[in-house]
Amino acid sequence: MSMSESLDALRGYEDFLASRGADVVRRLRPGLDRQRIDDLCRQHNAVLPQDARASWMWHDGDAAGPWEDNGWTGQPGIVAWYSFPSLESTLTMLEQECPNREKPLSLPGDDEAGIQHHV
Repeated sequence: MSMSESLDALRGYEDFLASRGADVVRRLRPGLDRQRIDDLCRQHNAVLPQDARASWMWHDGDAAGPWEDNGWTGQPGIVAWYSFPSLESTLTMLEQECPNREKPLSLPGDDEAGIQHHV
């Protein structure tokens, strides 16, 4: 799926949630621009596939609660029982889980062309 297709699908999902009166829609943080994503990847030595980049360009997480447990905050989110942490929180959490890594952090993705951004 291309970046544009991913963003269109995410916006459609948000519209669906809004049409059902889902409270999570008002809690979604504004999305990040490409430069901010590149900066965070550089700071955390991370590699992000296009679809992961699209997720945080759409919205930079849900402001509902703590990301540390990556669990249910007591409020319905975009996915049942799980939080949607900001990109910075996600990369920090991954660094804490893999402190002695030699390779860059890498999130799984759906890149059909195998394009990943390592900045």
